[in-house]
Amino acid sequence: MRNKPSSELVEKIRDRLMDSLSAEIVGYLESKVGIDILDFYYDWNLTTKTGMFVAVSKAFDPAVSVHSFDNQTAFHKEIERISLAAEKVPGFVNSYLVNPRTLVVIRDNILVNIEKEIIAHGGHEMLRIAKRSLEKRFFGTNQPQLKKLLNTKVLDILIDWNFGRDSSSALFILEPIA
Repeated sequence: MRNKPSSELVEKIRDRLMDSLSAEIVGYLESKVGIDILDFYYDWNLTTKTGMFVAVSKAFDPAVSVHSFDNQTAFHKEIERISLAAEKVPGFVNSYLVNPRTLVVIRDNILVNIEKEIIAHGGHEMLRIAKRSLEKRFFGTNQPQLKKLLNTKVLDILIDWNFGRDSSSALFILEPIA
């Protein structure tokens, strides 16, 4: 069983560290890759030893799906349904199958007014921890439906938000899709 107080402390320390390092990581990526980065997301799961860094280019067109997959539209509807249970239906959802094991989901306009108010009052740290826990639990409970839509098992889900832009990135680690 997860030790809630110590895991929350680890998450707080991680988030503070990443808040201070994100600008440096983005600057490094921009100089090495030669693109301007709009959003940078991170998350990791210490138990499963999985993690993500997702950088979204300013040139990124969220309406363009680079690698579509079977049931993508139905998968987006399921993401909307799960999001509604946690907060509200996103204003926009798209997904990108990066490779047979990696599916990235981008959601925009997901925050409800109380969350925006909490952020305005400096509560983004606790909100991030609470949302991460809540959404991972909701996605976990919906594993059978996700497996059916993706034709494979979801091994892990990593989630982060850009509260200032009201956007989110979720990375699904999958058993390889055939």
